[in-house]
Amino acid sequence: PSSTTISPISISSTPFEVTPSVLLEYTPLSKPYGIELSTSLDATQFANLQTSAEGGSADSSYFIGLAYLYGLGGQKSSPVKAFRYFRTSASQGHGDAMCATGILLYYGWGVGRDTKGAVAWFNAASEANVPRGHWLLGRAYYEGRVSKVPDFDEAGRLFGLAAEEGVGEAMYHLGVMFEYGLISDKDSTGIDEGMPRNSNTPYSSNFKKAAEMYEEAWGKHRVAEAGYHLALMHAYGRGMPQNAVKASDLFRVLANDHVHAGAMRYLGIFAVYGHGMPDDVSDYQKAVVWFDKCARVNDETISGKCKLEREEIRQAVDRANGRIDDMM
Repeated sequence: PSSTTISPISISSTPFEVTPSVLLEYTPLSKPYGIELSTSLDATQFANLQTSAEGGSADSSYFIGLAYLYGLGGQKSSPVKAFRYFRTSASQGHGDAMCATGILLYYGWGVGRDTKGAVAWFNAASEANVPRGHWLLGRAYYEGRVSKVPDFDEAGRLFGLAAEEGVGEAMYHLGVMFEYGLISDKDSTGIDEGMPRNSNTPYSSNFKKAAEMYEEAWGKHRVAEAGYHLALMHAYGRGMPQNAVKASDLFRVLANDHVHAGAMRYLGIFAVYGHGMPDDVSDYQKAVVWFDKCARVNDETISGKCKLEREEIRQAVDRANGRIDDMM
């Protein structure tokens, strides 16, 4: 009977629209000024800003740079033009413009990639005590872009400075460093004089401290990767009691509100094994739905895995239905 058959699931080939990661880095640099991708800026307002910028206003030059970056004021998006205005404003001492200039150089978006130049601007912003300057310079040390190898000690110090000023991404990276033993409790404050500097010697993992950092970065600043790692901590019981329901709930928020491919994949895996599901019962239909959604996100590291897992579950469902039919 049809009531014993596992229903087939149709899938979509339509990809999700995801904002480029480089643009997302500008949100904290533009939102405090009331400028975002969705901001309405007409041609007259743009012209007035341009006149002010040409008159020497560092703020106006920065705003024009954001307008060109986002394609506002009737302009086409142009990272090249944005870079020119960001650099002009940065040269006048505008801290956020220093960060904005460095980011374009760091990724080579619209301009030639120049890591050394990017680090110089991040360093200038950090010396000017710009919170995101601390964070961006810290990330460069963390990723080994300042020298040939990562410098976790200096990265931790800079992340600590940025976190104290409310930079959520810095809190997230501190969490990663605590989780994987790349930092000690005192290291992030920069006050442990007895700690060997530039040693990059692994410390013991501190799951509890990592979970606290993820919780703050997600709860206060909605840093998606922090939320993802926090969900994993719930899922595996790291730094907190294991709780599949809390993990599942958090994965679902990330999947629905942040189009997070990793969260979608875990929801598929949870559905296969019944983790966080009603009565801990597997739901293969939901598993295929989540794997399908994950497969349609443009994420090179995860989407391919989801495509394979989606097909594996669908084939398993087809085989199960075939056996059911044979028994009828």
